[in-house]
Amino acid sequence: MEHYEIADYFGKRRRPDLFLTYEKEDFNIEGIKDPSFRLKFTLINKGKSVAKYTSILIYLPKTATINGGRGFKDVSSANNDEPILQFSAFNDVFHPVLPVRIGDIIFSIPEPTESFIQADIFADEMEPKRYKISMHIRGFMKQFGEIEEIKNPLYTE
Repeated sequence: MEHYEIADYFGKRRRPDLFLTYEKEDFNIEGIKDPSFRLKFTLINKGKSVAKYTSILIYLPKTATINGGRGFKDVSSANNDEPILQFSAFNDVFHPVLPVRIGDIIFSIPEPTESFIQADIFADEMEPKRYKISMHIRGFMKQFGEIEEIKNPLYTE
């Protein structure tokens, strides 16, 4: 047997384990009266192996308007114009323990709303993860924090 087959068999294979954290700040955009926010995302690898070929999809509420940001690409036009952003790091790796600021998103959303922002994380040799940030404009999210992870998440709606 090959070494990787033995490691898989005994469950001792080193794997990445990515966690997404955020920092929220209120943001004023000239000419836009709806409440606007900036979310700054940080990725932390809590696993025992580097994370390669990392991709993150951020799904904003359907009523949100994307107003800018860095590190993310707006892929809404490829998804029926629903506000979706993508972060891709196919040429980079995320080492264990080191937090990396991956970018920020600026968006506005009309009041009142109760909804959530969803984040799907993918990386080579890691089970996909889905996170959820609870949103309520009056008392919108925590200022800082880890995002609630949904267990057994993907595509089991």
